[in-house]
Amino acid sequence: RPNTMADANAPYQLVNLTMELAQALKPGDIIENSYYMFWHPYIVESILSSLESDSSEDSPPVTVRVIHYGRRDLFEPISVLQENITLDSTNTANGHFRLYRFNLADCRPDEETVKLARDRIGETDHRMLSNNATYFALSCRLTDEAFDRCKRNIGRFRVVNPIG
Repeated sequence: RPNTMADANAPYQLVNLTMELAQALKPGDIIENSYYMFWHPYIVESILSSLESDSSEDSPPVTVRVIHYGRRDLFEPISVLQENITLDSTNTANGHFRLYRFNLADCRPDEETVKLARDRIGETDHRMLSNNATYFALSCRLTDEAFDRCKRNIGRFRVVNPIG
């Protein structure tokens, strides 16, 4: 059952990211996981490995390059950066990754989403409540009208459920 935002006007739903969904990811998609105990979104920039890999596993890992507001370590400033994330049957089975599902009418084209994210790499204008990782991801993905509809919820922290 999908987890949805409290606001009925939200232009997306969150669903647990299974390996089947991971293998179907494409540039422009948004995924999220637990990042310093909070849900944290990433824009998928590219797929680095997937089903075509030479893995003998039933569900081979999927490595994606993502763009997000984050930091490589606690001593660096928060900035928009690129990282690689490997999704496998262990970290997807435990519900630590989720996928944003959008009404396509509310979305920018995939290529435009990725271009907007790339254009902001290196930006250090992070603000906890008004220009955070969620704000960044949704402002790149959603049309201006759809983004305006969900802005009021973006500053709310979504703590990862420690019980599961």
